[in-house]
Amino acid sequence: MANLWKKATASLLTAALLSGGAPGLSANAGTPVISETISAATLAKDTAETAGKISVTQKGSLLLISGKGALTAATLKDTDFSEITEVQVKAGITAIGSGAFLDQKTIKKVSLPDSVLTIETNAFRGCETLEELQFGSALKTIGSFAFYRCKSLASIALPDSVKTLETGAFQECTALKTAALGNGVKKLPIQLFRGCTSLETVELNPSLEVIGEQSFCLCSALKNIVIPSGVYRIDKNAFSGCSALSLNLPEDLEDQGDGSYRKRGGLKISGTYLYSEAEKVLTLVNQERVKAGLEAVVMDRELLEGAMTRSAELNVLYSDRRPNGASFDSVSSKAKAENRLIGVSSAREAMEVWMQSDGFKSHILDPEVKSIGVGCFSQGNLKCWVQLFGTEKAENPGSQADVSKVTDIRITGENASFYLDKTSLELEPGKTENLTVYLKNTGFSQASAAVAPETFQWESSDSSVVSVDENGTLTAKKGGEATITCTSRYGDRQSLSCKVKVEVKLTAIRPEAKTLRLAVGKKYAPKMELVPSNVTNASLTYKSSRPSVVTVTADGKLWARKNGTAVITCSSGKIQTKFTVAVRNYVSAVRVTNAPTDLNVGEKLVLQTKILPTNALYKGVTFQSSDPKIASVTKNGILKANKPGRVKITCQAKYGAGAVKSFYLTVHPKTPVIYGKALEGGLRLAWKIPEGATNCTVYWTNAPGRSFRRLYSGTNRSYTWKNLRKGRTYYFKICAMAKVGKKNVYSPWSKVLEVTVK
Repeated sequence: MANLWKKATASLLTAALLSGGAPGLSANAGTPVISETISAATLAKDTAETAGKISVTQKGSLLLISGKGALTAATLKDTDFSEITEVQVKAGITAIGSGAFLDQKTIKKVSLPDSVLTIETNAFRGCETLEELQFGSALKTIGSFAFYRCKSLASIALPDSVKTLETGAFQECTALKTAALGNGVKKLPIQLFRGCTSLETVELNPSLEVIGEQSFCLCSALKNIVIPSGVYRIDKNAFSGCSALSLNLPEDLEDQGDGSYRKRGGLKISGTYLYSEAEKVLTLVNQERVKAGLEAVVMDRELLEGAMTRSAELNVLYSDRRPNGASFDSVSSKAKAENRLIGVSSAREAMEVWMQSDGFKSHILDPEVKSIGVGCFSQGNLKCWVQLFGTEKAENPGSQADVSKVTDIRITGENASFYLDKTSLELEPGKTENLTVYLKNTGFSQASAAVAPETFQWESSDSSVVSVDENGTLTAKKGGEATITCTSRYGDRQSLSCKVKVEVKLTAIRPEAKTLRLAVGKKYAPKMELVPSNVTNASLTYKSSRPSVVTVTADGKLWARKNGTAVITCSSGKIQTKFTVAVRNYVSAVRVTNAPTDLNVGEKLVLQTKILPTNALYKGVTFQSSDPKIASVTKNGILKANKPGRVKITCQAKYGAGAVKSFYLTVHPKTPVIYGKALEGGLRLAWKIPEGATNCTVYWTNAPGRSFRRLYSGTNRSYTWKNLRKGRTYYFKICAMAKVGKKNVYSPWSKVLEVTVK
């Protein structure tokens, strides 16, 4: 249903824009305002699945809506709203559907939970009595005309979660005085607050970028609004009819003359203004004029600077029109004609080309010309040349040195087509690379202008892999892939991207031992350490010097076939290592016959082992604990529990690779000791929490043989029990608890303590 209304709205809006008006549309202040109504057929459309999940309950003037899924208009079609003033939507509802509360005239308050992510088209349209509106903190989208003509709504505050506002969402909310837009909204849509005649205060978030057409049209009470510095575009008539408004604009937003604003400039290029070449051109021009019997022309200060500006603009767009769409003579009121050229390397070549063109030559030899300005702009190996001719007396500019600088050029969207010099890269960690953005010169296909990096915003999809700074310099940090995106700060925010792959190259391979000892018939996969450990391009190959003794598979698994020795070579490209495998009647397997699963702190155990085969050479074993602080093990196999936790104990044959046995041990807290003291009409218990335990639990009973009940559990170290019967004996026991991973482990129970009340 939401999609149906979006299509209908879009169709009507498009028709109105093209025709300038349509039945049911108002033509005030430019683009028409949409005022269509929802058909009964659309509202009657039902979703059986949703209807079964949503319940609607009326309690006096309160309407409670609960369940799961989207609330639709069909679900509410049989609800009597005549006495309803408040609507509470409970958690579980994910959307308020299109037209759900259309034209309800009694509702004053609506509360929405965090589960509501979308308020669809026309959801509360025409709720003229709605005064108070509470949004959930996870709301993402408010659809077209969702609160259109909610004429009693006085204020709104959108949560930061809102990313999308659609056409006319709060249009003609005539009582609306304050509006705070959350930090998630980057674009205000067409007609957002159109006709909100009481609107006085609007808080725009710093992340806002675009203010759409007629967003605040006819907001006649709006007096002051601060446009955030990040806004790069304000569309036509956004503030039309705001008769009391003082608009506070960023300095770089420029009026386009049609009610819209754009960022000034839009393009920065670096290059050198060659005043020395301009003087050479002037000399050559006057030589030609003297040959023709004409007076020499003089360099004019204003025309000179205008010509320099035009020569930089030719680097961007080779045309008789400027990149901003204006005519060439807009650069100076003195400019009556222009000669331009791109690509030649010297003043003499430029003059030769101009003199071969009848049109350009006529400008140079025009007897009416008295002043001239010559521009030469160089970027890399490309030079752009311009002559501006004037009929007024020249103002001498004086001698000037060549100047290298970054120039800001205003450019219209249709004249901008950017590309990156690299769209994919492979780097090694620690290496840097510069990305350069180029602008295609649509007037001269053989030229492109290098754009200064500050024209763009640079971002990495994963800065832990590749970072990028404001100059477009990439720094590879670790193995992986990332996409670098640069987005124009101006115009239509064109974006370009480069995919970067960071490869960590292998420098060394280290085997687990220089000599491995294997039992005959044993299969074993040796551990190979790659240096660096985060290598991304290692593919290992293996080779045995004596396959009859030791064979090796493609993935490095060894098989000891018979007694003897063999050398195994492990390679990756030019990187390789070698190790020796000795095959004898070594230990092939080891067992721990009394491996425990649990011990208490302080307990000891001598581990007993079994060697296979029983006649193996060198039967010695070694023991190792993954964390000796939890449980330690000596070279003789004496295992000791030290503190609560879980640990891996490994027993390995000294001679016999792969002959290893491991088990896991959980260490429980030490049993606490409980002390008791009889009091008048009560008793006092005390204990110490064992090291590594988090709390203790005390149980009691008042007769031997009866079951114990819990008296206390927590982190305290004592407990006083009052109002007990004098002369009665109580029995207590205690245990400690520790957290091991996600599990609780307990100590054994203490000895039972007897205390007789005084």
